[in-house]
Amino acid sequence: GVLTMPRVLTLDSKGQLLINPPDEIESLRQNPRHRKSFAVTVEQEIEADDIKGDCIELALEAEISNGGVFGLKVRMTPDGEEHTAIIVDSSAHTLSIDTTQSSLSPDVYQPSPLFRVKSREDVRVQTAPFTLESGERLRLRVFIDRSILEVFANGRQCVTQRIYPTRPDSLGVALFSRGGMTEVLSLNAWD
Repeated sequence: GVLTMPRVLTLDSKGQLLINPPDEIESLRQNPRHRKSFAVTVEQEIEADDIKGDCIELALEAEISNGGVFGLKVRMTPDGEEHTAIIVDSSAHTLSIDTTQSSLSPDVYQPSPLFRVKSREDVRVQTAPFTLESGERLRLRVFIDRSILEVFANGRQCVTQRIYPTRPDSLGVALFSRGGMTEVLSLNAWD
């Protein structure tokens, strides 16, 4: 029921399903920004001051240390109070979207009485299997369209989530690393 962008499904030479956004989406790009290689050290968070917006595309390539966790915070307020985290955990082999701080409104999270959940976090973190092969670089394509967040990882996984930030300054982007250093080889952004 979420109006997301079309997806192109193909098979690779090994018969594995690939999932990617259509190439035609690139014709909508405006206002390009580019950051060259930089390191995100352990327990560091780097704000991408030149990249902001609630309707943007991000393309990132990075090398995550073995067993490390790398992530992006999007739709982030300057004080970090409100944000949505995209997390790649190389040891757990997962790609997650954590919405526990996506909105300050108590009305956003209203679990259905049909579902039994232990805590609010049980339904606020969406996790999908995702494994980086030995020596493989992480390639993320992230699309934010106001309240829709779509994350494509290495053409093999895609996670979509609705988010409802309440603050008008929820526009920032930050990168973080835990359990090891991450070398960001490139970060591109477009409105």
